[in-house]
Amino acid sequence: MSTATEIPVIYRYIDGDVVAILPTVETNQNRIMTYLYVGQHGEACPSWVIRGRLAKPEEYKALHQELCARYEPDKLVVRKRINWDSWRNRNQ
Repeated sequence: MSTATEIPVIYRYIDGDVVAILPTVETNQNRIMTYLYVGQHGEACPSWVIRGRLAKPEEYKALHQELCARYEPDKLVVRKRINWDSWRNRNQ
């Protein structure tokens, strides 16, 4: 369970890219925040972010370091799953 100060991040390997999924960051309705090297922040459909597989630590290490430069590093918490209840409640 995440606290208000935590920012859960799930790293997945999708279509040849490592994608950071930030499910509690506010977005437009029915979208989920993502972060990639190319394009950086963006919004995606939930059906897209569950594709692929979990990224391995050595695959997401550099992307995690980049996210730590944008967010407070001690608030980023790597998770393996999206808490869909937190995602649904993020804009409330």
